[in-house]
Amino acid sequence: MAVSTQAPTVERIDHWTLVSSDIARTKRFYTEVLGAQSRDRSQPGRGGGPVAVTLANTTIDFFEPNDQQQQPAPGGEGQHHAYVIKYEDFDTWIERFRSFGVPLQFGNFGSRMSMMFEDPDGYHFEFTVPQESREKARQELTKRGLEFHD
Repeated sequence: MAVSTQAPTVERIDHWTLVSSDIARTKRFYTEVLGAQSRDRSQPGRGGGPVAVTLANTTIDFFEPNDQQQQPAPGGEGQHHAYVIKYEDFDTWIERFRSFGVPLQFGNFGSRMSMMFEDPDGYHFEFTVPQESREKARQELTKRGLEFHD
C-alpha cells in the first residue's frame, strides 16, 4: 500500500524503562556515576509513580521484576542507549568511570569515538563524540593509547 503523506517529525525521546534487580543500587549508579537527576513521577490522584531519573533531558523509569518481566533483560550488545558527550569531557568520563570501577570498551564507529559500558543490571550504553571523519576519531582514540573496536 502506497502512502501519500510523509511521517510527521518525532520531537524527542520522552522516556525509556528498565527492569532492575535492585532499584536503589541502580538509582545510585545513574545519579552518582552518570550524574542523572532524581525525578518525582508521582501524579495527583494517581498515587506514586516509578522510581525515575532524568539523564540528558530523558526520563528513565526503574521497575521491579514482575510476572511479565521476571528479571532484567538487557539484550545483546547491539541493543544499547547512546548519548552524545562533549569532546572536552571524553577523558573526564574515562577517569570518572575508572574511579567507580566501571569497565569500559572503546570503539570507532563511523566518524565517532565512543566508550561503551554497562549499568549494574547489564544494560548497554555508549557515550559518543562525533568527529569530522572516521580517521580523526581513530586518531583521537589512538593518541590516548586506547584499544578499540573498529
